[in-house]
This record gives sequence, C-alpha cells and structure tokens, in this order.
Amino acid sequence: LLGGLSYAFTRGRPSRHTAGTMPIVVDTHVHLYPGYDLAEGLPAVAARLRSLAPGAVPAVCLTERTGQHVFQALAEGRVSVGTSMEMTLVEGGSGSAVCLRDEVGPFYILPGRQMVTAERLEILALGRDLALADGARAESMIQTILKTEAIPVLTWAFGKWWFGRSHQVRALVARFAPEELWLGDTTMRPREWPRGTIMRGAIANGRRVLAGSDPLPSPAEFALAGRYATLLNGALNPNDPVASILQGFRGLPPGGRTVGGRCWLLAVLMRLRRYRAPTGR
Repeated sequence: LLGGLSYAFTRGRPSRHTAGTMPIVVDTHVHLYPGYDLAEGLPAVAARLRSLAPGAVPAVCLTERTGQHVFQALAEGRVSVGTSMEMTLVEGGSGSAVCLRDEVGPFYILPGRQMVTAERLEILALGRDLALADGARAESMIQTILKTEAIPVLTWAFGKWWFGRSHQVRALVARFAPEELWLGDTTMRPREWPRGTIMRGAIANGRRVLAGSDPLPSPAEFALAGRYATLLNGALNPNDPVASILQGFRGLPPGGRTVGGRCWLLAVLMRLRRYRAPTGR
C-alpha cells in the first residue's frame, strides 16, 4: 500500500568537505522495532546512507523507547545481523558503539534514547544508553541529559509543535543555548511543509538541526531508515566513534547539513494510518 509514495523524497546535496578528512553521514533518529529483519535491513541502511554521501562513513543513532534494549543486545552479541556484516563492539573513552563491517567498510550504530516528557514532547538523548523514564518535565530531562555529555534533541513530531504545545517548544528554545539543545527533523515532516516559524527562528539564532528517518513500528518502515540524515565534516576515530560523531554534532553550522529527504504528505498520512491500525501496532 505504501509503495512509491513513502519513497518520494526531497533531496539534499552533500556539502564539500575538507581535504584529508572523511565525512560521516548519520541518521540521527532510528528505531529498531520487533519485526524488523536486521540481517537484511541493516546492510540496506548502510547502503542508503552511503548513496546520500559517497565516500562518507555511515552511522545511525538509535533512539530507543522505554523498555527497548536493542543496543545492549547488539553489544552483547544476542542479536543476529546475518553473515554479510562482521559485528564488533568498540568501547572508546566517550562511550560504546557497535561496528558492522562489510566489503565496503564500517557502519556504526550508536546508542540513544527517545523519551516523552510531561508536556507530551519528544526528547532524544544521542550517544548514550541512558535509563531515563518518560513523564519528566522537559527542562529537567534536558538538564539530566547534558550532565551525561549526551546530545539532547527536541525533535519535531507530527502535531506536537502545534497549538498550546508550541509555546512550550518556544520556551525550551529560549531557555537553552544552541550548544545545549539541538532540534530534530524527520521524514514525518511532510515534503510540502516548510520549516515553521519556531525552527526558522531558532536557526536564525544559531540553532543546529539534526535529520533522521524516525521509522514507525511496522516492518515496511525499516526501508525508510537511512534516507534522511545529517552530514558531518571531520575524520572519524575508529577507536572512539562516539566522540567523533558527538563532536561533529557540536560543530555543525546553524541549521545543520541535511542530506536525503522527507516523505510527501500523503505518504506521511498513510504511514500514520498503518501505524494506528491494529496490525501495525
């Protein structure tokens, strides 16, 4: 049913990177839900990211929900990724990452969390597998994430930046400096919709935006992972990939560097319908 609709995307052009360095292309909002075929899907994610930024090292940041522990299972070797990729755990000084290597090169999976705040906003913590529960106030949650040196992201979500909650989003953007809070953009923001006044104003004030796919809990959604991402300039340290990627997030210009693209409105509505249907939960 989703067919070609979900895969009609805007396209971004990778920026020119500094000679002597290898850029990193990161999907910053990835869920690995039950029912996803990791052995088939993870190599495809790496290939899609490489196609967005040829020559770049592909990576994803997991954004696991409460009760999900896929990164831990990967790190402990309790999840099969098939035979096409060799899996190792890289424990650097800034945290752990899973490295999957195929005939092309490495593909990194970083830990991360997605929480729902008391205000019903979505906050991501990138680079750390934190034990944070849903339901805390957004300001308190962001402060807790900052203490761990993870990257806190106030991510766009369908319907959650509108009406009364838009005032709460504005208040958080005003409360935290650009180096303390990033904004997130996803394939759920329809292609036809421009950046709203909140995001445009935040970018004008130096705020960085991180792009990610945000697949929903349906097996077909895994095909979206790796189609919308952020491009980082700078070399990746294979002994501490978490440090390289988090530093890359901190070094982005206002607005970030986005590659790939988002879905059309009709595709977004169809994705939401499938997710809310009994068979898509």
